[in-house]
Amino acid sequence: SRKEFIQFLSVARGSMGEVRSDLYVAYDLGYISENEFLVRKEKSETISGQIWNFIKYLKENERTYNKVKRLKG
Repeated sequence: SRKEFIQFLSVARGSMGEVRSDLYVAYDLGYISENEFLVRKEKSETISGQIWNFIKYLKENERTYNKVKRLKG
């Protein structure tokens, strides 16, 4: 269902936060360079934002759909 899909996307967004946290740890421990850290951090922030925008779109689309459905009766 749409609601379950939105929940799945929320979990995916939370996972992106965990990835960012792991990037900080990897950088602090010297496993990745500063440049690699910055590039991957930026990508993870971009993806997280895209997921958030998709969630907002799905929620807004659902409200619009429900309004039209009620009007048509």
